Amino acid sequence: MNKKSSNQNMEPNLDILKSINQVEAPPHLFNRVLRKVAIQKENRILNMYLKVAAAAILLFAISDIYLLKNNRNTSNKNQLVELIPQQNNQLYGE
Repeated sequence: MNKKSSNQNMEPNLDILKSINQVEAPPHLFNRVLRKVAIQKENRILNMYLKVAAAAILLFAISDIYLLKNNRNTSNKNQLVELIPQQNNQLYGE
């Protein structure tokens, strides 16, 4: 067994394949395969809807955080304006 094998040294023995006996498949096997394929298609569609829903929720959360951050900045500016005293130079309700 020290000799290395290669395609040249090996003789194809295809006569062994003639000794294989044909077997009858159970009648419900085809229906079972079709059912599994249909279930996989349904799961693929459900996964697509799940990914779309997750992307929509993520987009909603990011936009909500962005809007809250911008609203907080503008409200802080409005509060600062309210704190600065306004000078009223009108005399006697003119």
